[in-house]
Amino acid sequence: MIFKDIKQNYPVFILDKQELKFIQGKVISTSFPHIDMNMKTAMNTAANQMVVDITIDVNGNTATYVIPENLSITSSGNLILSTDRDGLIREIEAMKNAAEQIISNVDYQKNIIEKSTLLLAELNPIYKKEIETEERFSKIENSFYEMNKKLDEFIKGFKDKNNET
Repeated sequence: MIFKDIKQNYPVFILDKQELKFIQGKVISTSFPHIDMNMKTAMNTAANQMVVDITIDVNGNTATYVIPENLSITSSGNLILSTDRDGLIREIEAMKNAAEQIISNVDYQKNIIEKSTLLLAELNPIYKKEIETEERFSKIENSFYEMNKKLDEFIKGFKDKNNET
């Protein structure tokens, strides 16, 4: 079913992509298809596309969406609106596949970062000095941390020894 055919009290299936949460809303009202002069195409000219205004209630909260009439699934910000569950299933599968693709490339991306850092240091003396400075600071911080830890152990041992006598 497409949005122009949806009627009052029909369900609308909503996916909140930010929260990854499924919500079912109910159509409160729909308008007749009309031309939306505000929609722009990629060339920044008026698209003169036919749209419907659909007001949806979700748990007592209502919102009105201007949706192209010939769609069965559309997005509004972080929300995906669909006239049927299958539309959301396809969207969720696409999100899952994209996430799996990103995760499968993590090692490759880490390798790029590591090698890029070395190449940048090789090609740019200023970048190389920054890296060397960061490494020196890191070594100094670690030395202070180790000294602090040893000093804490010494003081604790000294207190324990004084408490024994």
